[in-house]
Amino acid sequence: MTNGYRSEGDTVTLTHDNGNSAQSYYQYTAHVYQYDNNSPQFESPAIWWIMSGCQGQTYYLTPQDPDGDEIVCRWSTMYEASFLAHDKEGFDVDGETNWPLNQLSLDATACAVTYHPEYDSNGGNKPIGVQVEDFDANGDIKSSVTSVFLAKVFTPGMDESILDNPYTVINRRKRDAEDDDTHQDGQQRAWTERPNLSFLTRNTDHCDGLPVWVDPTPPN
Repeated sequence: MTNGYRSEGDTVTLTHDNGNSAQSYYQYTAHVYQYDNNSPQFESPAIWWIMSGCQGQTYYLTPQDPDGDEIVCRWSTMYEASFLAHDKEGFDVDGETNWPLNQLSLDATACAVTYHPEYDSNGGNKPIGVQVEDFDANGDIKSSVTSVFLAKVFTPGMDESILDNPYTVINRRKRDAEDDDTHQDGQQRAWTERPNLSFLTRNTDHCDGLPVWVDPTPPN
C-alpha cells in the first residue's frame, strides 16, 4: 500500500550547487509492505539551520523502530518527494534540468545528512528528502516512510564590540585525561574558560567555537 501527500504551492525557492534555483511542488510518500508492522518513528524539523562555510555540520534523523527492526535510510526519489528529492536528473523546471546537490551527503546506516560547504557557494534553501525504511530478519523491506524538510544556509552576524567583553564568548573543550572532573556516570563535563582576546581579535570567523542557540533547534 502506498499513501502520501502532495502540495503544488510554489512558496519556497531551492538553490543547488551550481546556483540553479527554482520553485516547484513537493510531496511525501509512505510505502507499507507488511501490515502487521510498526514503521520507524522520527521527528523532522521544518528547517535545519546551517552556518555557511562551516565543516562538521550533520543532522541525525535518529529514527526508532518500535519492533526493533533494522533501519536503513536512503535518498527519496522524485516519485516520493518530487522537487525535494536529492537526485532529480532530467527534472524540468522552466527548461532547466541540471540540479546537482553534492553539498549534502547521506550516511545510510546512521541516517545522518552532512553538509559539505566546499560544494556550496550560493547559500539559500536546500531540499532534503530521506526515506526511512525498516527490514525484517530476512532482509525484506517492511515499510518506507519519507522525511522531508529544508536546510537553510545562513551567515550569522558578528558584533565586533563583543571582542571588548571577555565574558560574552564562551569556549568549550574537554579537559585533559589527567584532570579528574567527571560526572558520577563517568562522562566528562564541558567547561568554560575566559577567551583569548588576542586570538579573537585576529580571527572572527563564525565557524570558530560552539554557537549558542536561542530558539529551539533540532536534536543532534
